[in-house]
Amino acid sequence: MKTFRNFLLIDSDAEQRARIQKSLTNIETTVLSAATWEDARRMVNSDSITGVIFGFGTDPMECVNAAKAIKAEKNEKHPHVYFLTDKEPDENCELNKVNDITQFVIARKSDLHLVKSKIDEFEKLNNCNNCSEDHNNLKQVVKSMENYIHEITDSLRYAKVIQQALLPGEESMNRIVNDAFLYNRPKDVIGGDFYWYTIKYNRVILAVADCAGHGVPGALLSMIGHNFLNTIVNERNITDPALILKHMNQMIHKLFEKGQLNSASKDSLDMGIISIDPDRRVVEYAGAKRPLFISKDGIVEKVKADIYSLGSITPISTDFAKHTIPFGIKDFFYLSSDGAIDQFGGTESRRLGTKQFVKVLESMSHLNADEQRNYFDMFMNNWKKHEMQTDDILLAGIRPGSLVI
Repeated sequence: MKTFRNFLLIDSDAEQRARIQKSLTNIETTVLSAATWEDARRMVNSDSITGVIFGFGTDPMECVNAAKAIKAEKNEKHPHVYFLTDKEPDENCELNKVNDITQFVIARKSDLHLVKSKIDEFEKLNNCNNCSEDHNNLKQVVKSMENYIHEITDSLRYAKVIQQALLPGEESMNRIVNDAFLYNRPKDVIGGDFYWYTIKYNRVILAVADCAGHGVPGALLSMIGHNFLNTIVNERNITDPALILKHMNQMIHKLFEKGQLNSASKDSLDMGIISIDPDRRVVEYAGAKRPLFISKDGIVEKVKADIYSLGSITPISTDFAKHTIPFGIKDFFYLSSDGAIDQFGGTESRRLGTKQFVKVLESMSHLNADEQRNYFDMFMNNWKKHEMQTDDILLAGIRPGSLVI
């Protein structure tokens, strides 16, 4: 037997209200809508309303007051209140104080189809309350899952400590160059983007890599890539960026040659790498899908990377192009993963994109390294607003003319 439901949607944004209403409505579900809680309150008194949904951007206190009013007026049988949000709510949020009636639904505005499936899951859980045995079993499952999640979270936090310990610190970079910064913001507790640098034969070599995926798989591949760079540069004494990429590609091939991973989405990484030669006053660059950005007199130019990733999709014999670029005393060089460029945000919830990314670099390139890091952090926070971070974000900036070696 099918269950017919009547939801009441409250959202002051008419266009957003229409999109949410359309995504939830089907043959079994009717969605009424209102701009404010005051407009909708009289409809909630109807026994036909099975759930109240507050749209993205609603003031949490409006939802809190509505939940308390619903609970007071319909003490035993009350509709559930759903609060749509695109980020994990703060544990001190007032909505947690009426959590027996309210439920957070976490989804991006661009993923409205997920809202319906999540509400369906919550409805099923609520229906289990009518059966004490099922409810008790469910509570035990939830408790076990909470313990399991707690153990995983603790493990990830410790893994983050290990990962940060293996990555070279920004402090050590400042001993060899006066003007450089690292901006590293993983999407999850641990990330797949990584940076690496060293001094070899009076050259400073800096690499920024973007491993396929993020989280645990990305973090594991990043540690492998980090060790490969140590082997290639510090043990094999290779300082040519193009040859470093060639050796990296070969080593990743050999690592996965048994075939457990044979997809570029699983066992590949993108990398940009520069070798600064202070004697010749040039920067040598090579890139595997990660370009180099150079600021000269406030104008940022992009040096294109090769179209190949490092890994199974790229033939093991592939050669990479090397670019030799003279640098001036004020020139600033940037390497980044694609996390910032792919981040959704702004007033229209769209990708930042390369053009806007370049404009950001131009806006901050006249600042010193610390100021640039702070500027970029402020920009990204303002750009994301309430959007979830879509990927790891890593940006490295360096002024070759400030080397002290």
